[in-house]
Amino acid sequence: MVRNACCPVCKEDEETVAHLFRDCKFTRKILQDLRIEDSTSDRKQERQNWLVDFFYENESKKCRTLMISFWAIWFNRNRIYHEGQTPNEQEVISFINAYLSENDFIEGVFMTRTMPKNIKWEPPDRNLIKINFDASFQQSLNISKAGIIARNKNGLIMAACIYPFLNISTPELPKAWACLHAVTFGEELGFKEICVDGDALTIIKGVTATGEDRSCISNVIKAVQNKGANFTKRTFRFVPRSATLAKEGRSYEWPKYWIKEAPNSVEDIVNKERIGFENE
Repeated sequence: MVRNACCPVCKEDEETVAHLFRDCKFTRKILQDLRIEDSTSDRKQERQNWLVDFFYENESKKCRTLMISFWAIWFNRNRIYHEGQTPNEQEVISFINAYLSENDFIEGVFMTRTMPKNIKWEPPDRNLIKINFDASFQQSLNISKAGIIARNKNGLIMAACIYPFLNISTPELPKAWACLHAVTFGEELGFKEICVDGDALTIIKGVTATGEDRSCISNVIKAVQNKGANFTKRTFRFVPRSATLAKEGRSYEWPKYWIKEAPNSVEDIVNKERIGFENE
């Protein structure tokens, strides 16, 4: 960085580290649009103290967004200074959001692959209804099938369904829509207390996070959170399991619902799981 020179981005003040990453109006606009504007709230603080306070007071996801923003802002500054590019706030914001979404997706894939493929089914506590969801994705057709099964504390099937989704363009969407339909299914059946289990780490993390989700599936995650508020009690858990019902659903072109039963292949697995925990 050139000292004692005008900021090449805003062309209004002397360029310093504190100015570029905190005080520059270009930076402030980007951080405001990313909803981390409070990181620039106290401009009288020393840069080190300001960053320490920010990391101490905010959740890890927001801190990560700030660091990626700094990286993108620095890269943008160099393009302006060395290549004569025109400052473009939306281009930088789009880059940051895309990078965050890709990072979340890769993290979810990595975590799923490094954890056990299957964990035995466990009955819910008290009168909770446990709803397991999974999804299959036929990328060549842009179609996904959600498989959902609701069981009581005795492991008995209360209801099950297979639900197709069309025009699915990205691999993140199938399980996101499956999670939303699981919650919707539970609400329509009149359940008041639910425990939703699925093998979609990114979805579960997004639904249970306290901050605002800014991933490419943020609209679906917000819809799940809004639906979840209609229950007396609801929990969401990441549980790696095979997508039995969703795979079964590939043979169904239209939505299919079962009450107190499921396809034979699924019932066989359910019965084995129920016998397993009853014998413990």
